[in-house]
Amino acid sequence: MRNILFITGILALYLLFTSYQPEETIGANRTLTEQGAVMQEKNALTDMHHRLEILSNDLKSRNFLTPRRNVQTIHFNVNIKIFKNTLRTLQLFRLKEKEQLFKVSEFVSECQTINYTALLCRKGYLIYALRKIII
Repeated sequence: MRNILFITGILALYLLFTSYQPEETIGANRTLTEQGAVMQEKNALTDMHHRLEILSNDLKSRNFLTPRRNVQTIHFNVNIKIFKNTLRTLQLFRLKEKEQLFKVSEFVSECQTINYTALLCRKGYLIYALRKIII
């Protein structure tokens, strides 16, 4: 039973996905493949100019379309430069602050190691003195 269903399914899929094209008589009902399509090759530069002309005409004739080109004024460029300079100075201040914190933490860690070694020496001396007393 499964084999019969499998074979009928394959046949149904084959019939569905194959394209049936009846033969046409030569005359007024020619298809494009028989006639051959004529395509004009356009130069990329002229094609781009043609597209730009179409876009500019559409933008002129329509009310709500705006061009995607943004013209930057000199004032806008000056603001960008000022903003970049302030960001750079803030970054430099942060780096200097981190360096100072690193130096402070390095100094603190050195002081702690010196104190720790001094305590160890004192403990060792005290243990040596206690041994001397006990013996």
